[in-house]
This record gives sequence, structure tokens and C-alpha cells, in this order.
Amino acid sequence: MKFPALLLALFVVIISCQKEPDVNLDPEPPPAGTDSLTITYFSPDSVIAGMTIRIGGTGFDTTLAGNIVRVNGETITLVSVLDTLIVAIIPQTATTGKVSITVNGKTISSLTDLVVSQKPPEVLEKDVWIRKSDYPGALLDEGPEYFHSFSMNGKGYYLRNKQVWEYAPESNTWLQKSSAPVASAVNNYGFCITVQDKAYIGLGASAPGDAPLKEVWEYNVTTDQWTRKSDFPGAARVGAFGFTIGATGYIGGGDTLNANLSEDFVFDLWKYETSSDTWTRLKDFPGSRSIGLSGVSIENSGYIIELGINSPTAPVSEHKDIHAWKYDPANDRWDQKARIRTAQVFNGGGTSFVINNKIYVGAGVMEPMEVNGTSVMQNFWMYDPVVNTWTAKKDMGDGVPRLFNYGFAIDGKGYVGLGTGVT
Repeated sequence: MKFPALLLALFVVIISCQKEPDVNLDPEPPPAGTDSLTITYFSPDSVIAGMTIRIGGTGFDTTLAGNIVRVNGETITLVSVLDTLIVAIIPQTATTGKVSITVNGKTISSLTDLVVSQKPPEVLEKDVWIRKSDYPGALLDEGPEYFHSFSMNGKGYYLRNKQVWEYAPESNTWLQKSSAPVASAVNNYGFCITVQDKAYIGLGASAPGDAPLKEVWEYNVTTDQWTRKSDFPGAARVGAFGFTIGATGYIGGGDTLNANLSEDFVFDLWKYETSSDTWTRLKDFPGSRSIGLSGVSIENSGYIIELGINSPTAPVSEHKDIHAWKYDPANDRWDQKARIRTAQVFNGGGTSFVINNKIYVGAGVMEPMEVNGTSVMQNFWMYDPVVNTWTAKKDMGDGVPRLFNYGFAIDGKGYVGLGTGVT
């Protein structure tokens, strides 16, 4: 596996159940084998400024710099390109008009207009992804990145190797906060839960194969202060899951040797009382795999989602099924919920968050990975615990191949960003 590009982009999705806009078909595609420049479609055919658009055709240059795309004469920003597909962002200054593409001095225009609206995203009543301000923090030159992500008090947070960044959706801006005093190891493959205005982060290791830790730290977002808490009483591990019910955290699962071998996986569940800084052992998680699972909570229940791997805040599974498990703290009981059979085999980091008491999961990588990222998943799913069903939602973001995405939800919107490009 090669990781050539790290992606900083942040996208926001606004959730509803309306039908997706139909794809706008322009000229018929040319005969097979032709090298002519054509536009066969663009989708959607009506957009809000800030949204992404997909343009299909032939003869596109396979480099970003080799294509010039305009809407009603205004150049727009390209996100990704293939010889038959361009993904671009509609700028705030764009207006309704023809879509044109220039390659090697030749220009082709669509037969119909792309309708551009300047309405704010808040008026949208359908699934839609909108590009937001990129994450400004430092990243590795290559290889997967491991973050913690959470939201609190109307803001989102990314934590990586002591760096803490706060995202304000109202102003679409990032602010760097006080660096964590923790060892960088705790920030990789560990757990992250939130209680009121505090985040609790612990366990993890500095790199694959390194010895896991037991440390637990509290971050107060109001005071921007860090406090060391009692060590985790179970075995040190990486890839543990976590969720919060009320003021109580629940931590479990993981890999005790950080070698990704099934014989080292553990399934124990622990209750952490944040008020007294104490731990209590509970009933083991009954799933078939315990590393890197995604934990969320809705009302008085916890949920574990199996989909993806190696990302402590992302869903995990190596199967073509997305599994959901429900934990009832009042009875210390686990129940397996609905699963959905998918077309892909998931084995890479995705993301998950809760909006309006529904769980959204998606993105990541499937097997086998292909060149140009064609195998990288973009699909998103919604789980409704009331009716115990899964529903397919609009594909994530800009179509750029990526894994190890990190997300959070704020005021009814989901935010997903970062990731590693794959070829």
C-alpha cells in the first residue's frame, strides 16, 4: 500500500431524505477509442456555491494543471481529475451558465446551464457536502495520520501528537489551542470520549509495534487546560473503542501488543466515572473483532459499529457487513442489531457521528485497492436505532480517494475531514 498524499480538506454534510438531483446528460459519449474532448454530463445540475460538482466526459488531462474548468466564464477550483472525470468546487462568486473545459488549447462547453444559487447552506433540505476551510495543522509527508476528533459547545476539535485545533463553524475558521502535555504515543491509536466540556483521551502507542500505554488525560475546552487522571486499570492497548452515557465513559476492546494479531485482541469493557476518577469492569463486548471499533451514544444507550480498521475514532470490519451493537448500561447487556450487506470489503479507516439520534458511518478503503483510488469507498450509511434499519446516504465529499477520515457533528450537520490519498 502506498500513501502518497495527505488530505487536509474538511467537508460538511447536511442531512435529509429528499431525492438526489438527476444527473444532467449533455452530448452522447463519443465512440470507444476516441481521444476527443467531450462533456457527457455534470452532476448535480443545480448547486449551492461551495458545493462540489462532478463532470464526466473524455479527453481530460490527468493532471490538475492540465485542465481549466469554468462556469459561466469563471474559473473554478479542481479537486481531483481522471481522464474521464473531474471533481471541482463551485466558488462563492460563480453564477449560472455553461460549464466549459479547456485542455491543450481546446475548449468544449456543455449544452445546458449549471444552475448556481447563492443561498446559504442552512436552507438546504437534502443530503449535500460542502467544502469548508482546510485543517491548518502540521501533517506527515506520507503515511496514515492518526487523530482524535470530537465536538463540544458548538465547536469541533482535532487532536494530533499534542497539537489541538478548534474549528468554529460560524466563521469557518481554525484556532490552535494549548498543546497537550501528554506523550505523543497517547495520541495514536487511543480512545477519546467527551463529558460536558471535557474530553478524555488515553491508551495508544507511538507507532505500530510499539508498546501500548495506560495513561489517561482530561482536556477542559473551556479553560484550555490538561490534567492527568488515573491510569486505565486493564491491560495497556491500542485501538480501544469508547462512548459516553451521561457523565460516565465506557472503554473497551483493543489490541494489547499492537501487532494486529487476533490472539492479542481483548474484549473487556470498563466503566469510567469521571466525577470520581474510578474504573469498574463490566460485561465483555461479544463481537467477533474488538480493535478500532467506533463507539457512539444515543440517549441512554451506547452503540458500537464495525466497519473499517486501524483508526480509533473510525468504524471497523474486514467483512462485507456493517454491524451494529447496542449496549444497555442499566442491565450491563449487549444486543446485536441490524446489519447491512455491502458491495465492498472494508479494511480502512472511515468515520462516524450522530445527528438527530441517527448514526452516520462511511468512507474508508475496500479490498483490493486499485490505482487512481478507484477502490476507495465514498459511500455513507445511516443507522436508525428506532426502526433498526440502515439507509444509504449521499457519497462523501469530493470524490477524492482517502482513508483515515475523522468527523464530528455540530448543530445537525456532520463534518468530515483529513485522510490519506491512496494509489
